[in-house]
Amino acid sequence: ALCDFPFFNVTQQMPQDIMHILFEGAIPYVIGHILRYYINTEKAFTLAQFNRRLCDFNYGYSQMADRLQTISKDMLQADWGDEKGLSGFGQHAAKNWLFLRVLPVIIGDWVNLESEQWGVLEKLLTICSILVSPVILVESVAHLKTLIREFLSGFKQTLEGVIIPKLHYLVHCPRLILTLGPLINFWCMRFESKHQYFKKKSRKCSYKNICLSLAKGHQRRFSSFLISTEECNLLFKNSNGRTEHLTGRDFESA
Repeated sequence: ALCDFPFFNVTQQMPQDIMHILFEGAIPYVIGHILRYYINTEKAFTLAQFNRRLCDFNYGYSQMADRLQTISKDMLQADWGDEKGLSGFGQHAAKNWLFLRVLPVIIGDWVNLESEQWGVLEKLLTICSILVSPVILVESVAHLKTLIREFLSGFKQTLEGVIIPKLHYLVHCPRLILTLGPLINFWCMRFESKHQYFKKKSRKCSYKNICLSLAKGHQRRFSSFLISTEECNLLFKNSNGRTEHLTGRDFESA
């Protein structure tokens, strides 16, 4: 059992997954409040203007796969205090992370950059930048702790938001960094990315033995990937004893 390991305490050494508490929790939740404030309360811009800029935004080459979708009126008016509101934008973790980074560029010239609401957005962006860093200085942890306290206080006071559990989990991140190191080493992003293949494949393959079908499909796909690399040239002998070259397409069609 885990509790039998030396120097391990189950109540103190279980790291938070920053993909879930940030990219699928804090980021869409806080952005929802910020957009509602600027569109409905301050009326700095309209939803149509925002969506137009969102569509016309010049994404980089590596960002095209996570291109953001427009936000409907129903999404904007969702009850962000409800757990359903966390996925109100209908976007996955990578898109939410991109959303936070491009949002200041999209609305920056429409809003007051000295306002407390803008300060909440800036603090969240800084917190996320620190938490996803592969190397974090000890001095930065103290700064992170202060930022989280100011962010949660500002979010509750200026945007009248409810502190949901995924926001509360941020409070424990500085302590976990000092105990276990950068939390990016423990996040689920790569596991979720790998899982995407199986979720897509499961919609097309036979359910008679779903585990076997997924395993065979994955192995054929991985073999195709290995053969397609320059370092791997696979030769085999057919039934006539002749040597032939096996390509990735042969595996894909198998």
